[in-house]
Amino acid sequence: GAKDGKHPGHWAVKVVKKGKYSFELRRWPAEANKPINAGLPALPDVPGSSKAFSAIPGKAFAFRTATLRINGKDIISAPLEGEETSIKLTADLTVGSHRLAPVFKTAAGSELGAYYLIVEPSP
Repeated sequence: GAKDGKHPGHWAVKVVKKGKYSFELRRWPAEANKPINAGLPALPDVPGSSKAFSAIPGKAFAFRTATLRINGKDIISAPLEGEETSIKLTADLTVGSHRLAPVFKTAAGSELGAYYLIVEPSP
């Protein structure tokens, strides 16, 4: 979870076509239509042996930037203005295996990985 404002990790991807790509970073699913910095209320628990993830409230943060990190290097960043539900960044990818780590950053430098990432070829 994001209790301490950290969620390290990356997605391992294999690029088969070199080119410019669009990366749409989201903290919440598109269906939630909630700003990146917003918290979310907990949903009712689902009966079972352990507490459902959705039964835990989503914490609000004060992220200032969105950054796309590829293979451990920050490639591109953009400011977060406050109420956006997603942010799009564009970067070039080469053919081969890569580690994508889209993150949101606070002014103090805390990071949280984007939970949702949509990658598409950029026109």
